[in-house]
Amino acid sequence: GGCFSGIRHQTKHTDLLEPEKCFYMNFKLLNLDVVFPKIMRAKVRTAGRPDALVRLVGKGGKFIASKSKFCQNFSNKLADRLTVAMPNLMQQKGLTFNLTKVHCGERGFIVLRAEVVDIDLVKLIETAKGTEVANKLRPLVGVARRMDDVDKRLAPTVQAHMMQAMEAEIPKMMKDKLGFELLMIMKTSAQQADFFFDALTPVSFEVVFMILNGADVFPKLAQQKAQQRVGQTNLLGHAAGMVASHVASKAPSEWLARVGSKRLASFMPEYSARLGVTLTVTQGFISETGCGSIVLRCEVKDVDLAAFHEAGCTLPSGVNKDQQLLRLGRRGRQDVHNAVREELRARVPDTLFNEKEGLRVSIVLRDV
Repeated sequence: GGCFSGIRHQTKHTDLLEPEKCFYMNFKLLNLDVVFPKIMRAKVRTAGRPDALVRLVGKGGKFIASKSKFCQNFSNKLADRLTVAMPNLMQQKGLTFNLTKVHCGERGFIVLRAEVVDIDLVKLIETAKGTEVANKLRPLVGVARRMDDVDKRLAPTVQAHMMQAMEAEIPKMMKDKLGFELLMIMKTSAQQADFFFDALTPVSFEVVFMILNGADVFPKLAQQKAQQRVGQTNLLGHAAGMVASHVASKAPSEWLARVGSKRLASFMPEYSARLGVTLTVTQGFISETGCGSIVLRCEVKDVDLAAFHEAGCTLPSGVNKDQQLLRLGRRGRQDVHNAVREELRARVPDTLFNEKEGLRVSIVLRDV
Protein backbone atom coordinates (compact mmCIF):
# COMPACT_ATOMS: atom_id res chain seq x y z
CA GLY A 1 0.00 0.00 0.00
CA GLY A 2 0.91 3.65 0.46
CA CYS A 3 1.23 6.48 -2.00
CA PHE A 4 4.19 4.85 -3.85
CA SER A 5 2.51 1.52 -4.56
CA GLY A 6 1.40 2.64 -8.01
CA ILE A 7 4.93 3.63 -8.97
CA ARG A 8 6.28 0.26 -7.87
CA HIS A 9 3.62 -1.49 -9.92
CA GLN A 10 4.46 0.63 -12.94
CA THR A 11 8.21 0.01 -12.82
CA LYS A 12 7.54 -3.70 -12.50
CA HIS A 13 6.08 -3.74 -16.04
CA THR A 14 8.12 -0.94 -17.62
CA ASP A 15 11.82 -1.24 -18.33
CA LEU A 16 13.07 2.22 -17.39
CA LEU A 17 16.73 1.20 -17.47
CA GLU A 18 17.43 -0.60 -20.72
CA PRO A 19 20.58 -2.75 -20.88
CA GLU A 20 23.61 -0.90 -22.16
CA LYS A 21 24.09 -1.55 -25.88
CA CYS A 22 26.83 0.98 -26.62
CA PHE A 23 30.61 0.66 -26.37
CA TYR A 24 33.66 2.45 -27.75
CA MET A 25 36.51 1.26 -29.96
CA ASN A 26 39.70 3.25 -29.38
CA PHE A 27 42.49 2.49 -31.82
CA LYS A 28 45.80 3.76 -33.13
CA LEU A 29 48.21 2.60 -35.85
CA LEU A 30 51.61 1.96 -34.30
CA ASN A 31 53.86 1.31 -37.31
CA LEU A 32 52.54 3.46 -40.15
CA ASP A 33 56.05 4.83 -40.74
CA VAL A 34 57.25 1.26 -41.39
CA VAL A 35 54.37 -0.17 -43.42
CA PHE A 36 53.55 2.82 -45.65
CA PRO A 37 57.05 2.98 -47.24
CA LYS A 38 56.79 -0.77 -47.93
CA ILE A 39 53.44 -0.24 -49.67
CA MET A 40 54.91 2.59 -51.76
CA ARG A 41 57.98 0.55 -52.73
CA ALA A 42 55.84 -2.44 -53.68
CA LYS A 43 53.66 -0.32 -55.97
CA VAL A 44 56.66 1.19 -57.78
CA ARG A 45 58.42 -2.18 -58.03
CA THR A 46 55.27 -3.81 -59.43
CA ALA A 47 55.13 -1.08 -62.08
CA GLY A 48 58.59 -2.18 -63.23
CA ARG A 49 60.46 0.95 -62.14
CA PRO A 50 64.25 0.95 -61.52
CA ASP A 51 65.58 -0.06 -58.10
CA ALA A 52 66.98 3.43 -57.53
CA LEU A 53 63.50 4.92 -57.92
CA VAL A 54 62.05 2.22 -55.64
CA ARG A 55 64.52 3.19 -52.88
CA LEU A 56 63.84 6.89 -53.39
CA VAL A 57 60.07 6.37 -53.15
CA GLY A 58 60.58 4.33 -49.97
CA LYS A 59 62.50 7.19 -48.35
CA GLY A 60 59.83 9.64 -49.45
CA GLY A 61 57.13 7.38 -48.04
CA LYS A 62 58.89 7.21 -44.67
CA PHE A 63 59.17 11.00 -44.55
CA ILE A 64 55.49 11.44 -45.42
CA ALA A 65 54.37 8.83 -42.88
CA SER A 66 56.30 10.61 -40.10
CA LYS A 67 54.05 13.67 -40.40
CA SER A 68 51.20 13.82 -37.88
CA LYS A 69 48.78 15.27 -40.46
CA PHE A 70 49.32 12.31 -42.77
CA CYS A 71 48.87 9.89 -39.86
CA GLN A 72 45.60 11.62 -39.02
CA ASN A 73 44.31 11.48 -42.60
CA PHE A 74 45.35 7.85 -43.09
CA SER A 75 43.71 6.78 -39.81
CA ASN A 76 40.56 8.69 -40.77
CA LYS A 77 40.27 6.77 -44.03
CA LEU A 78 40.79 3.48 -42.21
CA ALA A 79 38.07 4.42 -39.71
CA ASP A 80 35.66 5.35 -42.51
CA ARG A 81 36.17 1.93 -44.10
CA LEU A 82 35.55 0.18 -40.79
CA THR A 83 32.31 2.08 -40.19
CA VAL A 84 30.99 0.68 -43.48
CA ALA A 85 32.46 -2.84 -43.41
CA MET A 86 31.84 -3.82 -39.79
CA PRO A 87 28.03 -3.26 -39.69
CA ASN A 88 27.65 -5.30 -42.91
CA LEU A 89 29.70 -8.13 -41.42
CA MET A 90 27.70 -8.08 -38.18
CA GLN A 91 24.41 -8.08 -40.10
CA GLN A 92 25.40 -11.43 -41.64
CA LYS A 93 25.83 -12.80 -38.12
CA GLY A 94 22.41 -11.65 -36.89
CA LEU A 95 23.37 -8.33 -35.31
CA THR A 96 22.09 -4.92 -36.34
CA PHE A 97 25.11 -2.86 -35.47
CA ASN A 98 25.76 0.87 -35.80
CA LEU A 99 29.32 2.20 -35.93
CA THR A 100 30.12 5.93 -36.04
CA LYS A 101 33.37 7.89 -35.80
CA VAL A 102 33.27 10.33 -32.89
CA HIS A 103 36.90 11.47 -32.55
CA CYS A 104 40.14 11.66 -34.51
CA GLY A 105 43.18 13.00 -32.68
CA GLU A 106 46.05 14.84 -34.34
CA ARG A 107 48.34 11.79 -34.01
CA GLY A 108 45.76 9.49 -35.61
CA PHE A 109 44.04 8.19 -32.47
CA ILE A 110 40.51 7.22 -33.51
CA VAL A 111 37.40 6.65 -31.38
CA LEU A 112 34.42 4.79 -32.84
CA ARG A 113 31.06 4.50 -31.09
CA ALA A 114 29.50 1.06 -31.52
CA GLU A 115 25.90 0.20 -30.69
CA VAL A 116 24.04 -3.11 -30.82
CA VAL A 117 20.63 -2.03 -32.15
CA ASP A 118 18.95 -5.42 -32.57
CA ILE A 119 19.70 -9.13 -32.24
CA ASP A 120 18.36 -11.92 -34.46
CA LEU A 121 18.86 -14.72 -31.96
CA VAL A 122 18.19 -17.57 -34.40
CA LYS A 123 20.64 -16.18 -36.97
CA LEU A 124 23.20 -15.62 -34.22
CA ILE A 125 22.89 -19.26 -33.14
CA GLU A 126 23.06 -20.41 -36.77
CA THR A 127 26.30 -18.50 -37.30
CA ALA A 128 27.87 -19.87 -34.14
CA LYS A 129 26.54 -23.46 -34.05
CA GLY A 130 25.24 -24.22 -37.55
CA THR A 131 21.87 -24.37 -39.32
CA GLU A 132 20.80 -27.72 -37.82
CA VAL A 133 21.18 -26.51 -34.24
CA ALA A 134 19.46 -23.22 -35.06
CA ASN A 135 16.45 -25.02 -36.57
CA LYS A 136 16.12 -27.21 -33.47
CA LEU A 137 16.20 -24.20 -31.16
CA ARG A 138 13.95 -22.00 -33.30
CA PRO A 139 10.68 -23.06 -31.53
CA LEU A 140 12.23 -22.53 -28.10
CA VAL A 141 13.43 -19.08 -29.12
CA GLY A 142 9.91 -18.20 -30.28
CA VAL A 143 8.43 -19.27 -26.93
CA ALA A 144 11.10 -17.35 -25.01
CA ARG A 145 10.35 -14.21 -27.00
CA ARG A 146 6.63 -14.44 -26.16
CA MET A 147 7.38 -14.95 -22.48
CA ASP A 148 10.00 -12.20 -22.19
CA ASP A 149 12.06 -9.77 -24.28
CA VAL A 150 14.95 -12.21 -24.45
CA ASP A 151 16.79 -10.38 -27.27
CA LYS A 152 16.98 -7.22 -25.20
CA ARG A 153 18.16 -9.08 -22.12
CA LEU A 154 20.90 -10.74 -24.14
CA ALA A 155 22.30 -7.40 -25.34
CA PRO A 156 24.85 -6.95 -22.49
CA THR A 157 26.16 -10.51 -22.93
CA VAL A 158 26.44 -10.13 -26.71
CA GLN A 159 28.14 -6.78 -26.28
CA ALA A 160 30.72 -8.20 -23.85
CA HIS A 161 31.58 -11.01 -26.26
CA MET A 162 31.80 -8.57 -29.20
CA MET A 163 34.18 -6.30 -27.31
CA GLN A 164 36.44 -9.19 -26.35
CA ALA A 165 36.44 -10.71 -29.84
CA MET A 166 37.00 -7.43 -31.70
CA GLU A 167 39.84 -6.34 -29.43
CA ALA A 168 41.70 -9.53 -30.34
CA GLU A 169 40.60 -10.21 -33.91
CA ILE A 170 40.73 -6.79 -35.59
CA PRO A 171 44.42 -6.15 -34.76
CA LYS A 172 45.26 -9.72 -35.86
CA MET A 173 43.42 -9.21 -39.16
CA MET A 174 45.23 -5.90 -39.80
CA LYS A 175 48.58 -7.53 -39.03
CA ASP A 176 47.99 -10.61 -41.20
CA LYS A 177 46.54 -8.79 -44.22
CA LEU A 178 48.38 -5.47 -44.28
CA GLY A 179 51.23 -5.69 -41.79
CA PHE A 180 49.83 -2.96 -39.57
CA GLU A 181 50.30 -3.11 -35.81
CA LEU A 182 47.06 -1.77 -34.36
CA LEU A 183 46.50 -0.78 -30.75
CA MET A 184 42.82 -1.50 -30.02
CA ILE A 185 41.25 -0.68 -26.66
CA MET A 186 37.57 -1.40 -26.01
CA LYS A 187 35.65 0.51 -23.35
CA THR A 188 32.02 0.44 -22.23
CA SER A 189 30.17 3.74 -22.30
CA ALA A 190 30.55 3.92 -18.50
CA GLN A 191 34.36 3.58 -18.80
CA GLN A 192 34.96 5.72 -21.88
CA ALA A 193 34.76 9.21 -20.37
CA ASP A 194 37.37 8.48 -17.71
CA PHE A 195 39.65 6.79 -20.26
CA PHE A 196 39.29 9.55 -22.84
CA PHE A 197 39.77 12.55 -20.56
CA ASP A 198 42.46 10.96 -18.41
CA ALA A 199 44.53 8.68 -20.64
CA LEU A 200 44.30 10.81 -23.80
CA THR A 201 44.76 14.25 -22.23
CA PRO A 202 48.34 15.53 -22.75
CA VAL A 203 50.39 15.97 -19.57
CA SER A 204 51.57 19.57 -19.22
CA PHE A 205 54.56 21.02 -17.39
CA GLU A 206 57.01 23.90 -17.66
CA VAL A 207 60.75 23.75 -18.28
CA VAL A 208 62.63 26.74 -16.87
CA PHE A 209 66.05 27.33 -18.47
CA MET A 210 68.66 29.54 -16.86
CA ILE A 211 71.24 30.33 -19.56
CA LEU A 212 74.70 30.49 -17.97
CA ASN A 213 76.87 31.48 -20.95
CA GLY A 214 74.48 32.75 -23.62
CA ALA A 215 76.56 35.84 -24.45
CA ASP A 216 79.43 33.57 -25.49
CA VAL A 217 77.49 30.81 -27.25
CA PHE A 218 74.60 32.55 -29.04
CA PRO A 219 76.90 34.42 -31.47
CA LYS A 220 78.46 31.05 -32.43
CA LEU A 221 75.00 29.54 -32.96
CA ALA A 222 73.95 32.56 -35.06
CA GLN A 223 77.08 32.15 -37.19
CA GLN A 224 76.43 28.43 -37.61
CA LYS A 225 72.80 28.96 -38.66
CA ALA A 226 73.71 31.70 -41.18
CA GLN A 227 76.37 29.48 -42.76
CA GLN A 228 73.93 26.59 -43.03
CA ARG A 229 71.45 28.80 -44.85
CA VAL A 230 73.94 30.14 -47.39
CA GLY A 231 76.45 27.29 -47.52
CA GLN A 232 79.44 26.70 -45.31
CA THR A 233 81.91 25.95 -48.10
CA ASN A 234 81.71 29.23 -50.04
CA LEU A 235 82.93 32.70 -49.16
CA LEU A 236 79.41 34.13 -49.06
CA GLY A 237 78.41 31.61 -46.40
CA HIS A 238 81.49 32.40 -44.35
CA ALA A 239 80.82 36.15 -44.60
CA ALA A 240 77.16 35.72 -43.64
CA GLY A 241 78.20 33.71 -40.60
CA MET A 242 80.67 36.36 -39.47
CA VAL A 243 78.08 39.13 -39.84
CA ALA A 244 75.47 37.14 -37.89
CA SER A 245 78.00 36.40 -35.15
CA HIS A 246 78.95 40.09 -34.86
CA VAL A 247 75.31 41.21 -34.70
CA ALA A 248 74.49 38.62 -32.04
CA SER A 249 77.52 39.59 -29.94
CA LYS A 250 76.34 43.22 -29.86
CA ALA A 251 72.66 42.44 -29.22
CA PRO A 252 71.03 43.22 -25.87
CA SER A 253 70.46 40.35 -23.46
CA GLU A 254 66.65 40.47 -23.91
CA TRP A 255 67.02 39.89 -27.67
CA LEU A 256 69.41 37.02 -27.02
CA ALA A 257 66.89 35.48 -24.61
CA ARG A 258 64.16 35.64 -27.27
CA VAL A 259 66.44 33.96 -29.79
CA GLY A 260 67.38 31.36 -27.19
CA SER A 261 63.72 30.71 -26.49
CA LYS A 262 63.04 29.93 -30.16
CA ARG A 263 66.08 27.65 -30.38
CA LEU A 264 65.09 25.73 -27.26
CA ALA A 265 61.47 25.47 -28.42
CA SER A 266 62.75 23.72 -31.57
CA PHE A 267 65.24 21.58 -29.68
CA MET A 268 62.94 20.11 -27.02
CA PRO A 269 60.49 18.24 -29.34
CA GLU A 270 63.34 16.99 -31.53
CA TYR A 271 65.37 15.73 -28.59
CA SER A 272 62.32 14.20 -26.86
CA ALA A 273 61.56 12.23 -30.03
CA ARG A 274 64.98 10.55 -29.69
CA LEU A 275 63.74 9.20 -26.35
CA GLY A 276 60.45 7.96 -27.80
CA VAL A 277 58.52 10.89 -26.32
CA THR A 278 56.01 12.90 -28.36
CA LEU A 279 56.36 16.40 -26.92
CA THR A 280 55.13 19.76 -28.16
CA VAL A 281 55.97 23.25 -26.93
CA THR A 282 52.78 25.27 -26.61
CA GLN A 283 54.31 28.51 -25.38
CA GLY A 284 57.69 30.11 -24.73
CA PHE A 285 58.40 33.32 -22.83
CA ILE A 286 60.99 35.17 -20.78
CA SER A 287 60.38 35.03 -17.04
CA GLU A 288 60.00 38.44 -15.42
CA THR A 289 61.03 37.12 -12.01
CA GLY A 290 63.80 34.69 -12.89
CA CYS A 291 66.64 37.01 -14.01
CA GLY A 292 65.67 36.59 -17.66
CA SER A 293 65.26 32.81 -17.54
CA ILE A 294 63.45 31.13 -20.44
CA VAL A 295 60.23 29.25 -19.74
CA LEU A 296 58.78 26.66 -22.14
CA ARG A 297 55.33 25.21 -21.55
CA CYS A 298 55.33 21.64 -22.83
CA GLU A 299 52.83 18.85 -23.39
CA VAL A 300 53.70 15.16 -23.52
CA LYS A 301 51.17 13.46 -25.78
CA ASP A 302 52.60 9.97 -26.01
CA VAL A 303 55.50 7.80 -24.87
CA ASP A 304 56.79 4.82 -26.85
CA LEU A 305 57.91 2.64 -23.94
CA ALA A 306 60.12 0.42 -26.11
CA ALA A 307 61.93 3.41 -27.67
CA PHE A 308 62.20 5.06 -24.23
CA HIS A 309 63.90 1.95 -22.87
CA GLU A 310 66.17 1.54 -25.92
CA ALA A 311 67.35 5.15 -25.50
CA GLY A 312 68.78 4.13 -22.13
CA CYS A 313 66.00 5.67 -20.05
CA THR A 314 64.75 4.01 -16.89
CA LEU A 315 61.19 2.71 -16.89
CA PRO A 316 59.21 2.77 -13.62
CA SER A 317 59.04 -0.40 -11.56
CA GLY A 318 56.34 -2.73 -12.87
CA VAL A 319 56.25 -1.18 -16.37
CA ASN A 320 57.52 -3.33 -19.23
CA LYS A 321 59.01 -1.97 -22.46
CA ASP A 322 56.65 -4.18 -24.49
CA GLN A 323 53.56 -2.54 -23.00
CA GLN A 324 51.57 0.35 -24.46
CA LEU A 325 51.19 3.55 -22.42
CA LEU A 326 47.44 3.71 -23.01
CA ARG A 327 46.94 0.21 -21.61
CA LEU A 328 48.48 1.19 -18.29
CA GLY A 329 46.32 2.29 -15.39
CA ARG A 330 46.30 5.84 -14.11
CA ARG A 331 49.10 5.19 -11.61
CA GLY A 332 51.23 3.50 -14.27
CA ARG A 333 50.80 6.42 -16.69
CA GLN A 334 51.67 8.91 -13.95
CA ASP A 335 54.84 6.97 -13.13
CA VAL A 336 55.88 6.97 -16.80
CA HIS A 337 55.33 10.72 -17.15
CA ASN A 338 57.34 11.32 -13.98
CA ALA A 339 60.13 9.17 -15.45
CA VAL A 340 60.05 11.26 -18.65
CA ARG A 341 60.41 14.46 -16.66
CA GLU A 342 63.32 13.06 -14.68
CA GLU A 343 65.14 11.91 -17.82
CA LEU A 344 64.69 15.32 -19.48
CA ARG A 345 65.90 17.08 -16.34
CA ALA A 346 69.02 14.92 -16.19
CA ARG A 347 69.86 14.69 -19.90
CA VAL A 348 68.96 18.02 -21.53
CA PRO A 349 71.77 20.17 -20.00
CA ASP A 350 74.52 17.75 -21.10
CA THR A 351 73.00 17.37 -24.57
CA LEU A 352 72.80 21.13 -25.08
CA PHE A 353 76.41 21.49 -24.00
CA ASN A 354 77.57 18.76 -26.39
CA GLU A 355 75.45 19.74 -29.40
CA LYS A 356 75.00 23.52 -29.12
CA GLU A 357 78.53 24.93 -29.06
CA GLY A 358 79.05 24.37 -25.34
CA LEU A 359 75.81 26.07 -24.21
CA ARG A 360 75.52 25.77 -20.44
CA VAL A 361 72.10 25.77 -18.79
CA SER A 362 70.50 24.80 -15.53
CA ILE A 363 66.89 23.65 -15.75
CA VAL A 364 63.92 23.15 -13.46
CA LEU A 365 60.79 21.22 -14.41
CA ARG A 366 57.61 22.26 -12.64
CA ASP A 367 53.87 21.70 -12.83
CA VAL A 368 51.77 24.21 -14.74
